[in-house]
Amino acid sequence: MHKEPPATTVPDADLAQGDTAAEDLSPFALIWSVAKELLLVLVPALVLALLVNRLVAETTVVFGSSMEPLLSPYQRLVVEKVSYRFAPPAVGDVVVLDIPNQRENLIKRVIAAPGDTLEIVEGMVWVNGFQRPEAYVQSRMEESLRPRQLDDNEYFVMGDNRPNSHDSRNFGPVVSDQIVGRAWLRYWPLPDITLFPS
Repeated sequence: MHKEPPATTVPDADLAQGDTAAEDLSPFALIWSVAKELLLVLVPALVLALLVNRLVAETTVVFGSSMEPLLSPYQRLVVEKVSYRFAPPAVGDVVVLDIPNQRENLIKRVIAAPGDTLEIVEGMVWVNGFQRPEAYVQSRMEESLRPRQLDDNEYFVMGDNRPNSHDSRNFGPVVSDQIVGRAWLRYWPLPDITLFPS
């Protein structure tokens, strides 16, 4: 006659230990565990975002009408900072500037580069003895500026909307350290999204 093996019993102490293992996390410990996981994700992401903003690119908002018709107020841009680490700003580049005593960064176009001699005659720009073609300018001021040769690290910048631009005609040439980067992409508003040529 076959006999059933005797049933094994689990000591009460083992049952109690299993129960406490499942309930081991107090509310505080559970919150800390979740917070720790979030920190492990968020801190590296924040550091990476700061590095990108500092070294690679940043976003900016257009304030004012000094770059119309190319840029209008409240449009949003991505400003890339990498290319000027390998090559200097070129004439015609639209750049973002950090000018002392200005509340916001300025957006202007590079008109003349280091070593160039610039002159303005009745609103027309002359560089190194040649009149600069400026199809992007739709409105000019009948102003003149005596010839000036730029130093090795100086750039002359102006807004495309000449009558409504605060630029190198007012505060003088800028140096490379004041150039934050180049306008690379207009991403807002979406119908106006534009990739600017380098």
